[in-house]
Amino acid sequence: MSERVYDKDIDEIVARPGEAFVVELAGQPGGGYVWALDIDRDDVECAEMDATDSTSSIGGSDRQRFRITPGAAGTATIVMWYGRPWESEPDERRSVRLTVRDDG
Repeated sequence: MSERVYDKDIDEIVARPGEAFVVELAGQPGGGYVWALDIDRDDVECAEMDATDSTSSIGGSDRQRFRITPGAAGTATIVMWYGRPWESEPDERRSVRLTVRDDG
């Protein structure tokens, strides 16, 4: 079974313990803009994957990919920050509710 892929416009993700999924986010790393993710539970693993180039132009956008693997059943909040790391405020901030259900 292939991993489910989500973007920044989702409000809730439902998964099972150990069932990995991918969050794919468009950005402009050539201009210093990158995404960072914070998750409020220690048993949810998040690993950044290789970025994919969605354009061939200089300064074009890339897609950052994060593989997330939830731990035990429960809820978590995934906060996605977009901006330049050296600036004090992000350009964009999104929150997604993660519901982990152990159905069986």
